[in-house]
Amino acid sequence: MEVVDRLKTFEELMAFSPSSPFCMFSYYCDNLGDHIQTLALLQHVRPALLVPRDHLTPHPDLVLLANGWLSNGRLPEPTAFRDVKYVGVHLALERRNRLDAQTVGRFGTVGCRDLATRDYLAGHDIPAVLTGCATSTFPPYDGTREGVFCVEVSDDVKETALRLFKDPVFLTHDLDPHYRWRYYPEEIDATVVREQFKRAYDHLDKYMRAELVITSRVHAALPAAAFGTPVLYTGVAEDFDDRVGVLADAGIRRIAKASELSPRDVRWRDPHHSSFLRNRFLEYLNHAIAGSPRPNGRSHTTGVCA
Repeated sequence: MEVVDRLKTFEELMAFSPSSPFCMFSYYCDNLGDHIQTLALLQHVRPALLVPRDHLTPHPDLVLLANGWLSNGRLPEPTAFRDVKYVGVHLALERRNRLDAQTVGRFGTVGCRDLATRDYLAGHDIPAVLTGCATSTFPPYDGTREGVFCVEVSDDVKETALRLFKDPVFLTHDLDPHYRWRYYPEEIDATVVREQFKRAYDHLDKYMRAELVITSRVHAALPAAAFGTPVLYTGVAEDFDDRVGVLADAGIRRIAKASELSPRDVRWRDPHHSSFLRNRFLEYLNHAIAGSPRPNGRSHTTGVCA
């Protein structure tokens, strides 16, 4: 398995290989967090192509590596792909029913992003293991750091950040929704989708080099922690949204009030469990790839490829 010790360039990540036996999710949703999850997987696997999660195009010659949020659209059918490997997925509330659980489980063990997904599937007798999130596998960064970045934070956090830190930068993960694409997938513009992935990559580069990231977004917090960047989470508590349990697993601190911010936060290092989380996910990804059937019916003998 190749050890990826740096954030690959955007051009490297988007350089697909027509001979690859794998495909992954693409998106046309309004949240950069989804794109960030695919970029994380692209660090380790070079696919033949990306397929839109919400309008899956059948590719019976390819193995679908499915990660991230399972919500909109149809779940993959056995005839649509040579195989489907779920690696780090979150089952949205609207998907938590017996039929969808069985549909996901028909491909074997499900690698789950969070305990809520694992426990739900296990409760329906679906083999499931906790793998964590692909965004926890970004490599640690030891270079120069500069800037405080606030991503989707409340007005009181913005005001406090402006008072405590020099020239904080405010970012969003929101994208133009392109609602028509949901109903007319033939209109999906590949150039726009690539631009969305580039915007997600540019955000990642900022999180990697930041002195501090303050955010309500799970997929700003997890990559920042993986890069070794100090990060504070300001979003909802796990009691209200079981997606965010993955943050506690990563040792990311949640602050409930803007008054909890401090100038010391730029020097503070979280007890990030980065090495453990990275290795746990990659071990499962390696296992999934090694067990994926080749066109000749054999399994892969090597693991994560790039």
